[in-house]
Amino acid sequence: MNFKIYPFKRNKKYIIYVRYTDQKGKTRNLSTGISYPPSCSAKIKKEAINQAHKKAVTMLVDEINQATIPLEERLQLSKFLESKYFKHLEHNLAVSSFRIYSNALGNFLRICGNRAIGEYKRSDIQEYKLQRLAEGIKKTTINIEMRSIKAGFGWAEKNDYLLKSPFRGQDFLFDVKGKRPEFKRGQLEQLFNATEGTKLGLALQLAYLTGMRIGEATHIKWSMIDLNQASIMIPARITKSNKDRTIPLSDQALSILNILRLELRKRIRNNPDWYKGKTFEDCFVLMKEEEPGQYKTRSIQDRLSIVKQELDLPKELTFHSLRHSFATHILEKNGNIYAVSKILGHSSTEVTSRYYDHSTTMAYKDQVNLL
Repeated sequence: MNFKIYPFKRNKKYIIYVRYTDQKGKTRNLSTGISYPPSCSAKIKKEAINQAHKKAVTMLVDEINQATIPLEERLQLSKFLESKYFKHLEHNLAVSSFRIYSNALGNFLRICGNRAIGEYKRSDIQEYKLQRLAEGIKKTTINIEMRSIKAGFGWAEKNDYLLKSPFRGQDFLFDVKGKRPEFKRGQLEQLFNATEGTKLGLALQLAYLTGMRIGEATHIKWSMIDLNQASIMIPARITKSNKDRTIPLSDQALSILNILRLELRKRIRNNPDWYKGKTFEDCFVLMKEEEPGQYKTRSIQDRLSIVKQELDLPKELTFHSLRHSFATHILEKNGNIYAVSKILGHSSTEVTSRYYDHSTTMAYKDQVNLL
């Protein structure tokens, strides 16, 4: 079998590939797994190429032998996900994010079939898109799923399981509105007045004043709060991005936390059995109403739905809308988009501006008066 060895630059190094024509007449490219840095000497480069040449011979012998193996016994997408990709995600994503990725790729397998990972085509993502739409799934949800699928194939490419992802550079997303719903200031006033003095009210105000997601707000413990430095350090294990994040606290947020701190001390005094063997720092900041433990997200969401209905607030407003309100209201007052992006835990200011462009436009409105 004829083949050619060639270097391919990726991630600041040259990876040596082998190109050959398989028994079906199809040109294929495989990574030998051998690489060298761009600035290496001619000797090191020559040694790497010689080593890759030997590796290629072994690989092609294996490839010829594998051609007699039924397709279902080769590395299929399901096996790749189970043995490689999902293990990677488990160590690098929060539980909620892992669930999104695994569900999306599970649906992709269901709709597009379980094939060898290199046999998927660009048209498969379009088939997936149309099928999910026919199943009644919202366009915004489908977009999130397709990004997850694209990320999976992109990771396979980056780690040399594929020479090129079939979905790289493909524009396949639905065109949907980027703006996310937020509470108007008058609606917030209604909401806070209606829940004043309740656990729900304290939880809602804390979320609005910090921009935390509901999964973060319900999982923070007192060990993560630094009242002297006026900050919350959210550990990676409870963030969506699986990265540590520090949130500065305003005077209003500190007041809410002081109320919750005093209430916890009172509960510990009145119910010592509840907290036996537990330190103050181990306790959740947001607690259940009449018993020890964490204030659950479902309980907060259910109670918020009831209050919204009583106040006749729009259905699309959710607990997560408090996070959008936090960002929108700061940016409307000339807030620094870089700072807001860091507090929210976005990967870049581009992500922030994508959803809050209307706010930044308002914030810059005063600049035109400088003309």
